[in-house]
Amino acid sequence: MAANASDHAGTIGLKPLLESTEYEYDRLMGITVWFAFPVCRRAFAEMIASGGGSLVMTLHR
Repeated sequence: MAANASDHAGTIGLKPLLESTEYEYDRLMGITVWFAFPVCRRAFAEMIASGGGSLVMTLHR
């Protein structure tokens, strides 16, 4: 049986880029991008065990 997964994570910055700090940018990237790593690892392991599948990921700011 093939597995299918969908993931969507994100947050929003409340300041213009030129007013944002590196800490705020790092936090934003940590939520929107880094979160994809454990999700993909788990989903891929389940898909391989079940014979295949697909994963669709979307991110937003």
